[in-house]
Formats: sequence, C-alpha cells, structure tokens
Amino acid sequence: MGLRDRQARIRDGLNARAVVLGSPRFLGSGDGWASIGTTRVSVHLRLAVRVNGRAPYAIEHTCRAPADKRPFPGQILPVVVDRSNPDRVAVDWDACPTLAEYANRLIERNRGRH
Repeated sequence: MGLRDRQARIRDGLNARAVVLGSPRFLGSGDGWASIGTTRVSVHLRLAVRVNGRAPYAIEHTCRAPADKRPFPGQILPVVVDRSNPDRVAVDWDACPTLAEYANRLIERNRGRH
C-alpha cells in the first residue's frame, strides 16, 4: 500500500521523523532479503517518533517497504502521524533514498576527511 492510500486514511496528519530502533524484522523471508524480482518487502519496525513540540515516543509499525529502500537500524524516516491517534503512522517511502543513494551520500560526505 502506497503512502497515498495510507494518507487517505490518515486525513489529519502531521509530518514527523522516526528513527528505526534495533534491527527491522523482515516478514515472510528467511534471511530478511527480498527474493529477486520482489519490489516490496514486508517489514516490522520499532520506531522512535519525533513530532515537533512533543516528547519522542516509541511504536511498533508493520508496513511494506520498497525493496531498494529497506530500512536499517538508526535510519531516520520521514513519516506522517495521525493527529487523533499518534500510534498510527505512514512512512513516506517516496522521500526516502535508496540504499545505493544513501551509501553514495556517506561516501561523498567522508571524501575530504583523510
């Protein structure tokens, strides 16, 4: 389900950030990696959600992530939080970098540090 479908259900949403706590648990695959040809993977996450002006709070969240944007521990994800039920969130996968883009940013950032 894409963010658009989720946002249709989160009618009154707040933009926020969520940090992935611990290792995400990938569902339905033995070692957590999608089989070749799978574009989305089901994943169970523990998230620390940060909404402006509120104390951070932890939630459990299960969703389908694009296979090339698999979440990892410590990653900061853009999310939309339901104003009336802060435990309901939708990850904005469109705004997340792919694993390759993320790696390239780290390499660029570390280039001039030797």
